[in-house]
Amino acid sequence: MPNLKITQLTPDTTPTADDLIIIVNDPGGVPTNRKATIANLFAANKLSALAATTSAELAGVISNETGTGALVFAESPTLVSPALGTPASAVLTNATGLPTAGHVDASVTGVKLSATAGSKSIVREGKTIATAAGATNEYIIAPEAGSLTSVEINPLDALAANDTNYITWTVVNLGQNGAGSTAMLAVDNANTTKATGGTALAVNTKRTLTIHGTEANLVVAQGDKIQIVATVSGTLANTVTVPIYILRFKVTT
Repeated sequence: MPNLKITQLTPDTTPTADDLIIIVNDPGGVPTNRKATIANLFAANKLSALAATTSAELAGVISNETGTGALVFAESPTLVSPALGTPASAVLTNATGLPTAGHVDASVTGVKLSATAGSKSIVREGKTIATAAGATNEYIIAPEAGSLTSVEINPLDALAANDTNYITWTVVNLGQNGAGSTAMLAVDNANTTKATGGTALAVNTKRTLTIHGTEANLVVAQGDKIQIVATVSGTLANTVTVPIYILRFKVTT
């Protein structure tokens, strides 16, 4: 092979792992020529042997990356608008904006959930109770396993007590499949607007209903569907606009 300057050599733009390169060992002392393959040259050195590299520079030499921005490591990363797909597992304790599709019964609307240690309350905005005889149904889903401790109603309209024209409230645990029939309120005039044994409704005034005296009737499993029914007998003197129901539960999980 003729003597050539380095600048006169033919460039190799597609070196392979077995290609050889010449290395001058100990150029400041006793230099000797050695050889190394491309594979050996890079196998002995990690990325730390190279100059510091930014996330953008690293992305620039990768051909199949997804997304943009900074390199992400496992502990406490900050992700900006990620498309996470379907995770294999997740803990959503601190999540917000959770979807209800597939997790909350379609008939359960207008519900707010609040919680304190050992208890949870569900606030349900009910439909207006019409004057004509019939039933107005509301539904909630038990948030945790536990037991019902109280039921309250707060109406936007007053309604005078009357033994002929009145409302009777019932709360029924329909269970997981909606086929249950466990009464959760006492079958008592105290849960009516009758003049005898019942109570009139006052505007924006909390009315506590009487829960069932049997503890087993108050027990719920997480996900049980609970029906609140306001049944009108006779013809009411006026409608009861948007009654607010508050159900409180002692939780066991």
